[in-house]
Amino acid sequence: MLTILLVMVTAVTGQTVDTTGIADAPLFHDVSVDSMINTYNIIYGALVILVGYISKALGLKAKVNNFIFVIIAGGLVLAGAFIAFGFSKALPLAFTFLGSIGFYNVFLKKDSVLPTVLKPVGNLFKKTA
Repeated sequence: MLTILLVMVTAVTGQTVDTTGIADAPLFHDVSVDSMINTYNIIYGALVILVGYISKALGLKAKVNNFIFVIIAGGLVLAGAFIAFGFSKALPLAFTFLGSIGFYNVFLKKDSVLPTVLKPVGNLFKKTA
């Protein structure tokens, strides 16, 4: 689980740095959020999570033995569309896919690992009578 979280953080930080002008001009003249973050990759990650929720709502989890294949298929179709329309390249989308499924497993899943990890932290703030 920690590996998935590490891949997610690496994917996000790897996409937020724009190094196109560093060799020619070491000083950044126009630093904007839009130039540093590719918004299409964030949209892609959100759509992958949405595909998972829609697939569960349609009952595909009961029909398919390994539900991750449904998510991978949805991610591949979305990635094909994003690449075909020129929104992004394949490698950043692969890292975004891994990051989005890692984000889902850590934060959004019903039986998430996060509450069990944070339980000792919650015990620190309990009042003792």
